[in-house]
Amino acid sequence: MVDAVIIGGGPAGVSAGTVLQRKGYKTCIIDTRIFPRENYVQVY
Repeated sequence: MVDAVIIGGGPAGVSAGTVLQRKGYKTCIIDTRIFPRENYVQVY
Protein backbone atom coordinates (compact mmCIF):
# COMPACT_ATOMS: atom_id res chain seq x y z
CA MET A 1 0.00 0.00 0.00
CA VAL A 2 1.24 3.51 -0.78
CA ASP A 3 0.84 6.82 1.00
CA ALA A 4 0.73 8.99 -2.13
CA VAL A 5 -0.11 8.40 -5.78
CA ILE A 6 1.39 10.95 -8.17
CA ILE A 7 -0.15 11.30 -11.61
CA GLY A 8 2.46 12.31 -14.17
CA GLY A 9 6.13 11.39 -14.30
CA GLY A 10 7.44 14.69 -15.59
CA PRO A 11 9.87 16.90 -13.71
CA ALA A 12 7.27 18.08 -11.17
CA GLY A 13 5.92 14.59 -10.48
CA VAL A 14 9.35 13.07 -10.04
CA SER A 15 10.40 15.95 -7.78
CA ALA A 16 7.29 15.52 -5.64
CA GLY A 17 7.89 11.77 -5.41
CA THR A 18 11.51 12.28 -4.42
CA VAL A 19 10.64 14.78 -1.69
CA LEU A 20 7.93 12.54 -0.27
CA GLN A 21 10.14 9.45 -0.30
CA ARG A 22 12.93 11.31 1.50
CA LYS A 23 10.38 12.20 4.20
CA GLY A 24 9.52 8.51 4.61
CA TYR A 25 6.35 8.20 2.52
CA LYS A 26 5.75 5.34 0.10
CA THR A 27 4.90 6.76 -3.32
CA CYS A 28 3.69 5.51 -6.68
CA ILE A 29 4.18 7.57 -9.86
CA ILE A 30 1.76 6.83 -12.70
CA ASP A 31 2.56 7.98 -16.23
CA THR A 32 1.34 7.02 -19.68
CA ARG A 33 4.88 6.43 -20.94
CA ILE A 34 7.27 3.63 -20.11
CA PHE A 35 10.45 4.50 -18.22
CA PRO A 36 13.26 5.14 -18.77
CA ARG A 37 12.33 7.52 -21.55
CA GLU A 38 14.45 7.68 -24.68
CA ASN A 39 17.04 10.43 -24.75
CA TYR A 40 16.89 12.39 -28.00
CA VAL A 41 19.82 14.68 -27.14
CA GLN A 42 22.93 13.83 -29.11
CA VAL A 43 26.36 14.46 -27.68
CA TYR A 44 29.01 15.60 -30.16
